[in-house]
Amino acid sequence: MRAVLRLPREEHEALIAAEPETFAEIPGWERLHRTFVGLRTVDAGELKELVAESWRGVAPKRLVTAYEAEATGR
Repeated sequence: MRAVLRLPREEHEALIAAEPETFAEIPGWERLHRTFVGLRTVDAGELKELVAESWRGVAPKRLVTAYEAEATGR
C-alpha cells in the first residue's frame, strides 16, 4: 500500500535518496515532485509530519495560519 504526497522538491529528493525502500518517484510525474510513500515501511510520526507539510503546500494561507496557531497553543 502506498500514498502519494506533494512535497517541496528538496524534501522529495532527500527522502528518495535517504530511504528508497519507503519513498519513490512516481513514473511520469517527476516534474511535479509527487512522492510515493510506502505505508508499510514509513514511520508513523514521520508520515504525520509529511502529510502536514504536504497539506501546508496546498491549503489556503488562513487555514495554515490557524492550524499552526492551534498546534503551538497561540
